[in-house]
Amino acid sequence: MRDSVHWTLIQAFNFAFQLHREVCRYVGDSYLADFGMQLVSRGLDVIHQWKELVAFMKPQPSPHIPLWASHAFNFIHFLTDPKYTEYLLDYQFQVLKADVEECKRLVLGDKDAITVTPRSRSSTMSSRKTSDDISSKMKKVSLESRRARLEAAALETDAKVAKRILKGEVDIFRNLNHKNLVKYYGCEVRQDEVLIMMEYCSEGTLERICREGLDEELVRRYTNSLLRAVAYMHSQKVVHRDIKPANIFLDLHCVLKLGDFGCSVRLRDQATVYGEIAEYAGTVQYMVRG
Repeated sequence: MRDSVHWTLIQAFNFAFQLHREVCRYVGDSYLADFGMQLVSRGLDVIHQWKELVAFMKPQPSPHIPLWASHAFNFIHFLTDPKYTEYLLDYQFQVLKADVEECKRLVLGDKDAITVTPRSRSSTMSSRKTSDDISSKMKKVSLESRRARLEAAALETDAKVAKRILKGEVDIFRNLNHKNLVKYYGCEVRQDEVLIMMEYCSEGTLERICREGLDEELVRRYTNSLLRAVAYMHSQKVVHRDIKPANIFLDLHCVLKLGDFGCSVRLRDQATVYGEIAEYAGTVQYMVRG
């Protein structure tokens, strides 16, 4: 029960982060002189309250920013832009800095994953140069260690592999938004499981409905909805690869929703090139022969 309440509060904060960013975009740079102080002060309050919630939750520190905390850290990165922090009073800046450090400690342990941007623009440029140098070194190290990572990946347990596959599904799922696709609401990564929160389709699957028979008008309507969903996915460079009645759902109003993106893959371009999708995926009975 407590985990459910925590998850609901995290989702409420995610909404608050997104809303605050939209308000900042709506205000724009032209009116920051008039509203900058209010915008940043409210943002500080939200970050502080999120930190208090995480402190109460006591999550297990993660080597990377977990999905449930990604909205918060993205918002921190957004709010610590110099164009916003220059409106902070000295004590407010110190409070922000302390809150960010505490958020890092609570979520990541002692790892340095995020820092507060310097206030002055000259120091910001210096910081960016240093950051670029560090980034270049990190890229060089990552290339040298790629072979070691691949060898380590081969030793992963089945549970870890399944967890990685689910994370890949979420990465595709979270960026899709169409009335004929099952909606993604959020995700929580735990030590031994990944919880995906998505739209509830109360009328079940098309597989169950088909057993009872469908009239021609309904078949025509559902086919149109399915084609719209597939066309949208292709426009986003995503291939589903497992379309079948069991993965097609109906909501309370009998609107068709394509779901289950476990076999989906993202393409480099709108059209596939030879050899880009080399492996087989999906359900054998529904694969096209030829």
